Amino acid sequence: MPSDAVRYGYVAPDRILWYTSEVGLMAYDPKKERFYSFDTEKNAALFNYRIFPDHNGQIAQNMFPDNMIHIDGSILNNERKNGRIYIKEVRLFGTNIAVDSILVLNYNQNNLIIGFGYLDPESATLPDLQFNINGKEWESMQAMSVGMYNLSPGAYTIKVRQRYEPGIEFDVQLVINPPWWKTIWFDIFGSIFLFGFIFWAYKKRISDIRKEEYEKNKLKQRIAEIEMTALRAQMNPHFIFNCLNSINRFILTNNTDEASEYLTKFSRLIRMILDASREDIVSLEVELEALRLYIELESMRFQDSFVWKISMDDEVRTLDIMVPPLLLQPYVENAIWHGLMQAPSLMDKKLNVNISKKDDDIKIEIIDNGIGREKATFLKK
Repeated sequence: MPSDAVRYGYVAPDRILWYTSEVGLMAYDPKKERFYSFDTEKNAALFNYRIFPDHNGQIAQNMFPDNMIHIDGSILNNERKNGRIYIKEVRLFGTNIAVDSILVLNYNQNNLIIGFGYLDPESATLPDLQFNINGKEWESMQAMSVGMYNLSPGAYTIKVRQRYEPGIEFDVQLVINPPWWKTIWFDIFGSIFLFGFIFWAYKKRISDIRKEEYEKNKLKQRIAEIEMTALRAQMNPHFIFNCLNSINRFILTNNTDEASEYLTKFSRLIRMILDASREDIVSLEVELEALRLYIELESMRFQDSFVWKISMDDEVRTLDIMVPPLLLQPYVENAIWHGLMQAPSLMDKKLNVNISKKDDDIKIEIIDNGIGREKATFLKK
C-alpha cells in the first residue's frame, strides 16, 4: 500500500472511502477489504486538496476557481484482464544497469533494487504487487520495487504477481557469480596443486634421503679406501724390509740360487703391488697371483716350515670377479706370522686358501692350524 496517511476524504453512497494522501488520490473498498491507488505518473499534480462528490456522483476537486477536476468512481469496477508486469529498472549501487529478465552479476554486485512497472490500458489505478524469493512466503511490494542486499553467490528466482488478479505473474532470474577462488574450477585446480605439491614434497624427501644415504655410503667407501691405503702403506714397507733381509741372509750364506730365485719373485711381487696401487679394484686372478708370490716368498724365508695350498672351484671365474688390491694378503700374513710361526717347530704346519662359489656369492676361506686367535692375542699383549 503506497500510503495510509489521510488528508481529506469522504464516504461515497456505495460505502467506498475516497481520500487524498501525500501520494495522491486513494480509495478503500470495505467489502473487498482492498485499497486502491492511482497512477501518480499520470496524475502527479491532481487530487492533493479537498475532494467532494459532484452532482453526477463523480469525485471532484476544485484546485483553482473555474478549474474543477473530476474522476469517475466507477473505474474501481473495471476488471484487469490485460495487465502485464515488467521490469522497469535495475539499480546497482544507485546506478541503473541494463534491464533483463535474467540478471547475471558478479559477487561484488550483490546489492541491488529491482523496480517493476504494470501496464493496464483499462485502469488508472496502480496494482497491489506481491513477491517471493526462491519460493518463500509472499510479501507485499513497497513502492513497486524489491530491494536485495548482501546476496550470497547463487541462483535466485523472484516471482511477482498481482495480488487481486490471479494469473498475472512475472518471473525474474538472478544469478550472483561466486568469486574465482570459490568456484569449482578453483577447487579442482587447488586440489590438483595441493596433491601435486604433496607428491613433489614426498618425492623430494625420498630423493633427499637417497642422496643422503648415497653420500653416507660414498663417505664410508672413501673411508674404507683410505684405511686400506693406509694399511697397505704400513704393510708394504714392513714386508719389503723383511724380504730384503731374507735376500741379504741368502747372500751371506752363499745361497746364490735361492737368493736369485727369491729376488726374482720379490721383484715380480713389487711390480704387481705398484701396478695395483694405481687401481681401486683388480681381478681376482691378479689378486691370487700376488698372493701366491707373497706366500712363496714367506715360505722360502721361513725355510719351508709350513705347507700351503690355494684351492678353487671350477665354477669360479677369476677374471670376472673384481676385488680391492691386496685384500687377502693381510689375512694370510696374520695366519703365517701370528698363527703358524708361533706354533711349535715340530708341528706339521698347514695353510689353506679355499675359494668357492655359492649361488651368486664368492666365499674365500683362509685356514691355518696355528695357535689360534685367542692365544695369539694373549702373546701379542
